[in-house]
Amino acid sequence: MLGKLISRLTSNRSTGKTVYLHAGISKTGTTAIQKYFHANTELLRAQGIHYLSAGRAERGESHHLLARMYKRDGCSSDVLAQIRDEISDSDCRTFVVSSEMFEYLGPSQIRQLHDDFSPHEVVLVLYLRYQDQALSSMYNELVKKHACATTFPKHLEVTPRKDLLRYSKLLRPWEKELGRESIRVRIFDRERLAGGNVVSDMLSVVGCNSAPSIVPESITNKSVSAIAIRVLALINSHLTYKVDHSANYGEACRLALRLDELVRREFPLLDHDCNSYFTSDKEYRNFLAFYRADNAVLSRRYLSGQTMAQGTYRPTAELSGEHVRKILERLAQDLGVTDRGSPMSGSELAKSIAIFWSDRLRSACEKKIKI
Repeated sequence: MLGKLISRLTSNRSTGKTVYLHAGISKTGTTAIQKYFHANTELLRAQGIHYLSAGRAERGESHHLLARMYKRDGCSSDVLAQIRDEISDSDCRTFVVSSEMFEYLGPSQIRQLHDDFSPHEVVLVLYLRYQDQALSSMYNELVKKHACATTFPKHLEVTPRKDLLRYSKLLRPWEKELGRESIRVRIFDRERLAGGNVVSDMLSVVGCNSAPSIVPESITNKSVSAIAIRVLALINSHLTYKVDHSANYGEACRLALRLDELVRREFPLLDHDCNSYFTSDKEYRNFLAFYRADNAVLSRRYLSGQTMAQGTYRPTAELSGEHVRKILERLAQDLGVTDRGSPMSGSELAKSIAIFWSDRLRSACEKKIKI
């Protein structure tokens, strides 16, 4: 208690050093930012921007380890000491920490984080995606890694993510702790990002005017064809093996990537790149109405009156049962799934593929046999 009191009393004694806490949100180019800052750590440091080494995990690109600690209600004393020493020993005045998992911190956890980084200034950087695009993109990702087996309308009814995308509500505890002047809200839209991309925009936020040019390959997570996702959701409903996608992400996504390649190559006339899964104009209007009041607050408090305009709505194209059956039939052939020698329905094909792939996943995840 005494340590926290002292931290509070000294929090206004500025050190002249600022920690930019990039907290996502998910599906707004966070991986691209993390890969870029990781690959260019030394070059950025020469320009006075220090991408903290302490608290990083997963190949050293992100600060997920640090975010998980706060989510569990406290950073370890060892990691905290490493962070404080790293900031203290650096000649830089600007520091960057990045993990989309910070988005999920509650008020007490945000307060603890602020105390731990005191007396340095903490600035929250948050990229926001239009809610219709955010939910469609998240649905794509969930189905891709076998974490969802429902249609998009059904998913909208049950996902907690829908409420989490009320952005002014999300920002309220951060503003209460850091102050509104220490919050930087950016819109994930090429036309509204400095340089037209999220990496250039993040560099401008932290005051880097001359960006290093080392950009790693595969800098973004590619979305899978909308057609492949709709077929994969059907397969997912029959899977008998539950994948731990946090530990086995690559294996969890393997079938989606294979299906994506197949449908783009063999069914080129289908609408693969529709970035919306809304099925009707009424469904879309009701969705927008859910966010209207919150977006008005967001605009007034964090966007200097700029509107949080939505993306362009385009309903998903009809996919006939026969198209689904043909795609599943071709996938079964590609995987070498034996059939009964007679034509199978779409549901039968989906079940056969799911049983076959469940065994492959189990072997890959538990026996470490390559798919």
